[in-house]
This record gives sequence, structure tokens and C-alpha cells, in this order.
Amino acid sequence: MDSIIAVIRPKHRQSQNQEFRPRNFDILLVEYANERAKTVKQLPRINVPYSEDPAEYMKRTLYHITGADKGGIKTKRAIYIPPARNEPGDQGIRESYTKGTLFCLPVDSRERLNASFVENAPSNPRFYSLDTILDSHNNPVVYSKQTKFMLRRLESWLREKHALVPGFTEALFRASSEYRLKTVVTNPAFIPLKRQDKSDFRKSNSSPSEEIQHTANEALAKMVALEKCDMVVINPLFGSGLPYKNKPLRLRQDGSVVPFIPSRMSGHSMVDAFAINRFWKVGLPDYSKMKVPETHDTLSKASVSESWIEEFPLHKCAYEGDCETMKELINKGHSVIQKDQVAWTPIHYAAWKGHLDAVKLLLTEGECPPNITNDSGSTPLHFASLCGHPLVIEALLNHRDIDVNAKDREGKTPLNLCEHVPKPDWQAAARLLQKAIERPAPKIQVHLMDGSYRMLSLVSGANTSVQELNQQMVRELEMPESCKHIFTIWICSKYLQLQLKYDHKPIQHLNDWKRKIVGMLTDFDPQKEDPKLFWKRDARLTIVDERKIRHAPCTNYLFHEAYQNYIKSLYPCADEDAVILGALLLQLNQGDYDTKKAKSFFSNEKNLQTLIPVGKLKARGVNWSNKLQARYKQVSSHLKDKTTEDLKFRFLTLCWNLTVYGSAFFTGYVNIKSSKTPVAVYIGVNDIGLHIIHGHNKMMLQSFNYNDIDWKCDSEWSTLQVRLKSQPRAGVSLRTKQAGLIYHLMSKLAQINGAPLPQSVT
Repeated sequence: MDSIIAVIRPKHRQSQNQEFRPRNFDILLVEYANERAKTVKQLPRINVPYSEDPAEYMKRTLYHITGADKGGIKTKRAIYIPPARNEPGDQGIRESYTKGTLFCLPVDSRERLNASFVENAPSNPRFYSLDTILDSHNNPVVYSKQTKFMLRRLESWLREKHALVPGFTEALFRASSEYRLKTVVTNPAFIPLKRQDKSDFRKSNSSPSEEIQHTANEALAKMVALEKCDMVVINPLFGSGLPYKNKPLRLRQDGSVVPFIPSRMSGHSMVDAFAINRFWKVGLPDYSKMKVPETHDTLSKASVSESWIEEFPLHKCAYEGDCETMKELINKGHSVIQKDQVAWTPIHYAAWKGHLDAVKLLLTEGECPPNITNDSGSTPLHFASLCGHPLVIEALLNHRDIDVNAKDREGKTPLNLCEHVPKPDWQAAARLLQKAIERPAPKIQVHLMDGSYRMLSLVSGANTSVQELNQQMVRELEMPESCKHIFTIWICSKYLQLQLKYDHKPIQHLNDWKRKIVGMLTDFDPQKEDPKLFWKRDARLTIVDERKIRHAPCTNYLFHEAYQNYIKSLYPCADEDAVILGALLLQLNQGDYDTKKAKSFFSNEKNLQTLIPVGKLKARGVNWSNKLQARYKQVSSHLKDKTTEDLKFRFLTLCWNLTVYGSAFFTGYVNIKSSKTPVAVYIGVNDIGLHIIHGHNKMMLQSFNYNDIDWKCDSEWSTLQVRLKSQPRAGVSLRTKQAGLIYHLMSKLAQINGAPLPQSVT
């Protein structure tokens, strides 16, 4: 958390009846040199690690920057200062990085800085009168714009609290409690002598039994040891003699897997994964069988050699058309897309030999991609056309993803390979292909964020690119040229969302989604991740470019996307922001405020879920209904232009000021001190930087600005490491299979926004 601290000190003891005046307070400022080499005074700015308690971290930091062992200043508390309503300032940039988060740290009037420390400290910390800074027009001292802005916020907050809360200013500087609560929880296994109930021993004139003392001392020793570790993994079954709840696995001599029940628990662990070594039964592998034969464009003697048969049994069965054995091999996990020494897959052999049933089996039960190519760029349709197998061609053409216009490396289509061969089968094949080419292009559904969709033509079949679909969508929605860069094609399921590149082929991604992509990039169940194509905001779009958009349909789609992310708590915000956004949504959906209509609306608690993020609704202590009604009434009476387009644009402009707006979201895990296990998080990446959101309570854990960090991807361990430039030991390590995607997107956006790129990547 990037925070600014206002260390405020009263010049004398505050009285409850005393009027609030800025001249009665001093404020701590430090020095720094700006771009013009001028010395500027500013409030101290610190970055609080997400794993630290903000209040305690700020107290320690204040003590350090004011001298520490040489007489550093101590504070009793750190208080968050929220933005004032209708606060002046640059609304064109999000608050989190231009203005920061402000905290007030009150200190006693007797606290003084050590003179020798101040003279030697590079930042030259000193106290200045608050009224002097606020009225600094004729003051020769230069104060940063941000500091003056924050001090006006502080003054406004102090005045408001002083007027509304009797004795507030006096209580602000009051000493903290002298006593702390003692631990009263008894652990029967933890009874060291220093925690004994001496009254009981005094009565009995005895001491605890030796057995209890040993148990307590052992428990204490173990607890002390665990406190020194960063992470402890305990296997409760190790050496316990207890039976397994879930039985591990054992590999039989014949290669099958059966449950394994050891006689003793000691030395064994649960099996999460296993790999079968096909040479295990005979000891060392026979390397003579692993020689790669010479490569040929067509079937060679090497292809049907003994080593080829043993290494590629599914290819052999496809070549022979043995469907029964093919089914068994597919059920055992043999890959239908594996390529042999000559880069052919099983379906290439089946198409070459004209085995219709084998081709159908590979397409249906094996879910083989119909446009898979060998090293020459030839598809199964090329092979069937070259060899004159019209029945195989018909089966391939019936597949919804087939690309009848696919070209090999010589630029030839399947039709080119058979149309000039004067034989009946080849001519029948040519007629089938020509008829397929003349058919209207198949359609694909692309969803928009307002709930509608468009049916777009697959102009190149399964090889239709994102760029081709984007061009169609721009024409369908009649968007001007100035807006065509705002949106692009995404493929999304419940827990995985990927923006596709312009040259990507969405049909291939849809086919590979459950079979390969989800498992490769997440820990979620691929069978529950149903993919759909969406037309969404391009993650590379900056806020500066988005502010230039004045096209009503574009604003509408951006509004709906922002609303979906906001209501899912992916845009963490203050309660006041949620109230304002909720009031705009009420005005948009319900029209002008009406007492009866509002009462009826709020009588159903489920309606709140359409206005306030789910993460905030779970928090207690906030009467959202009352707050929303009051602001809703205010919006209805004060806004002049209340058209649908204007209200959506107002909602969008407020979202622009939220730190995480415009992010592409990823999933992962991070370790925090308050949790014994890694915590699931959402990882947002936008034009500002990287943001980490708690996966359950949707609270912001940390935000990083590109200018302040270096980042590194470790593909082997699926981690993304982020380190602060100013504090190399501070940062975060994210465990996510999407680390490579996050790294490259961060590098791209940092480059677009002129931030320095990370030094290296591993």
C-alpha cells in the first residue's frame, strides 16, 4: 500500500472547548530534490508491504526516519484519512498513485527531533506550522503540490471531526491504555513451569509430575522451533501408526495401478502423481530400440520397423485400420496428436490409407483436431485428396471445424491435389471439395458485454484469425475507425480469461481449451470450464486513450464491462465510492427518486447485490440501504442531464479513478503472515501496474507501480517475483501457472506507458 503520513503535533495541550485552528499544530515534512534540482518540502511517503499491519508498520517507520536510537519520535496510532467530498484536484488521473493514501499519525506535544540527527539526515525532517504551509503563496519555501493537497484534506477532516465529535481533538492526542489483555487460553499440552498455577502447588505443597514437565518442555521446544521457520509442513500420518484415509497407489509388474496399503505408516507419503516407466520391468532401457530412422515425406521402411511399432502403436493401428485396438489405446491415454519420426499423426495414416472408420474414431472419441498438420503443412484432408478417398473426405468435411481452404507449404489446397487427376475417385473427391468451398462460411457466436452477441463468419474456416473477426465486428457495430482499437477477441470461461493476439485462431483455442489450455494455466477442473468468445476491452488500452472516446455504443460496452467487474468486487474501492456508483445505477435503472418506489426496491435485500460489490455486502456495520437512498435522492435532485448515455458515462468516469480499472485478471496464490496456507488471489494488470486482490474477501492486498518495481518470471516454478527498487528485499512472490502471461503483459504495458522494463527474466 503506497501511503503518505501526516505526523501532526499540537503546539500545546488541547482543550475540549478550544476552537480548531491550523496555527495550533505542527506538521512533519522531509526534503527531496525535484527534476529542476530545487529543494522541495513534502510529507513522508512510505510503501506498506501487504503482509504487514499498516498501523504498526507506519509507527516503526516514523521512529526510524526520525532518528530511532538517537531519539526517534513515537506515535500512539495511525488513522486513515478518507478523501473529502467534491475534493478539488486533477480528476484525470487515478487517485491511488497521484495522491496516495493519507494517514494521520498524532504525536505528543513534548516530542522533539534530535538536532544532531536532523543535521546529518539526508531527508532533513523538521516540523513546520500547519497554517504556514496551507497559506504558502508568499512563502519562499517550495512545497510539493501533493503535500499541499493532502494537508488541505487533513485540515478538512480535522475541522469536520472537531465540529461533529465533542472532545475529538483532545482524544486524538490522548495517551493510550496502560494495560494490555493477558492470554487466558490454556493448552493442556503446554504447561512450562513459568506458567504453573502456583496457588494449586502451594496448597498441595508439591510440584507437577515429571511426566507432565517433560511433555510441557517438549511442546515448548517444538513451538520455539516452529516460530523460527518461514513455512512448516506437518504430515500428521508420519510415524503415527494410523491408517490412510485415502489409499495411495502401487504399480504392478504388468503396468497397471492398484491401491497400496503399507504395513507401517512411517516412511510413506501420499501419492499425488505418478509416471510409468515402460522399461521398468527389464531394468535399463534398450537404447537400440530408440534410434530415430531417416525422415521421409511418405511411408518408409523405417516407419514400419519394429522400433516404430513399439513406440507408436496408435499410429500402427491407424495405418492398418484396426479400430478395436485403437479404442483400447485411446482409453489408456495414448495421444491422438502425437507425431512420429516423420511428423505424421495417427489420423494422417488413416487418411492416407483411406480407413474411414479409423478417421471417424479419431475425430469423435479421440477428439483429434481435423486440421492438424505435419511438417509439410499437410492436413488429413490433403492426404485424403491426394490419395483419392472421397468417403474420408466427406467425413472430414462434416466436421464443423474443418478448413477446406487450408494450404500446405507449397501453397496447395486439397482441391489442387485432386482436381486434375482423371480418375473417378479423384474426380468425386474434387466435386465434394468444390461443393464445400461454395457453401456459405460457417458462423461463430461472439458475445458482447451488454449481454447481446453477434454471429460472425469463419471466412477461413478453422483458420479464421482474431484480426478477421475484429474487422467483421467493427463493420457489424458500425464503429468509426477511431474506435476499432478499443476492443478485441477474448476467450473466457469461469476461472480463466485470455486476450487473443491478432494472428491467433479462436477455433483452435476453443478446441484446445478443456483438453490442454485450462490444465496448463490453472489448477481448476477443465471439464467445468466452458469457453466462449467475447469482444472486450483491449488490455493494452490506456486510460488516456479511453478518455478520448465519445462514441455512444463504445461507451455502452465499456460501461457494461466496468459494471460486471465492479459488482464482482474486482475493482476494490472505498465505501463512499460504492455509494456514489450505486446511486448512479439506481438513477439509471429506476429513474428519478420516488419514496414508494425506493421503499419497495430496498425491501428486497437481493436488489442490493445489483448495486454494491459482493465483497462489501459481506462486511457488517454499514447500512447500505439508508446510504444509497440518501445519495439516490441527491443525484435525482441535482443532476441536470440524466439520460441513459450520460449516466453510463458518469459511472465510467468514476471507475476510471479506481486503481484496478482496465485490468486483465489472472489467478494465483500468495503467502501472507495471517494465513498458514497460501491464499488464493486475483492478479490485475493494467496501465498503472500490478494489483493483488484477496480471492475470498476481495480486499486489496497490494498495488505496485511499474516505475517502482522490477519483476521476474521463473517458469520452472511457475512464480512471478516482484521487488521494490527502493527496497530490494521487499516485494511479493506470486505462485501462478499464468506467470509467463503476466510477465509479458506487464512488460508490454510498462513499455507503452514509458516505464523502465525489468532487467532480466529467467
